[in-house]
Amino acid sequence: MGLSDFQEQRKWRKIFFSYPVAVLLVPLVMWSLWQVYTAFRASKTLGDEVSALERQIQAVRSARIVLEQKSQGLLSPEGIDKEARGRFNLKKPGEEVVIFVDEAYHSKDAPSSLSWSASLKKFVISLIPF
Repeated sequence: MGLSDFQEQRKWRKIFFSYPVAVLLVPLVMWSLWQVYTAFRASKTLGDEVSALERQIQAVRSARIVLEQKSQGLLSPEGIDKEARGRFNLKKPGEEVVIFVDEAYHSKDAPSSLSWSASLKKFVISLIPF
């Protein structure tokens, strides 16, 4: 290793650490770091979406199991009988059906029992302070 090798190394160092090379390298390094950051952020976002979708899949599977159990119950004669009684108020011969109605539904002050003019009069009177 002679003096010429040392001078050649010095020449390369002088070129590599020069201002124009630094002006070119700094933006290149910054751009590379930005690309790494955006890739990491996209990966994180996709990971969050994947976990949300996995939770949603689990919820749908649970709902499917419940619906399958309910449909199996409806295939039996007891299940059909229970659904017909509950949904359509059907009865067997000799039975009576009892329907409970809310008391406010049939009161005379209910809005549905008043005519539109009586409702308007009641509204106007409620606006006037006495």
